[in-house]
Amino acid sequence: MKKKLILLGTVLGMTFSSGLALADSEPNITTKYDVTNMSQYSDSQLTEAVSLKKFYVKDLGADKMGDYHILLAPTKKSDQYFLVVTEKKKKLHVGQKISLQGTLNGRGTINHNQVASGISSAYADEKVVLYQADSYK
Repeated sequence: MKKKLILLGTVLGMTFSSGLALADSEPNITTKYDVTNMSQYSDSQLTEAVSLKKFYVKDLGADKMGDYHILLAPTKKSDQYFLVVTEKKKKLHVGQKISLQGTLNGRGTINHNQVASGISSAYADEKVVLYQADSYK
């Protein structure tokens, strides 16, 4: 029983780390996808665990639950967007580069909830790739 608890603690420690333990656990998205044109992939292809390295924060907001709604792009001028809703762990700002570990979660659009959280209405109805983050830094 003791070994199982130690193993579980190790697994949980990796899953919920600040990103240090997960730094290289998922492949960089750019090695598997053309991040400038994600529309070429089907929803069933957009379910893989990947890391987003040094993506730009295009816009962001925070909801009443304390979660960030972060609109990301692979480059400053890209109009290919990724949307992440994640726990607010540190202060972020528009234009900042961040790296994340997590899983692609299909497609969506910027909806009323994201706009209400603080994402600019200029992005309303924009198509996005959804991303579920395990950690970011």
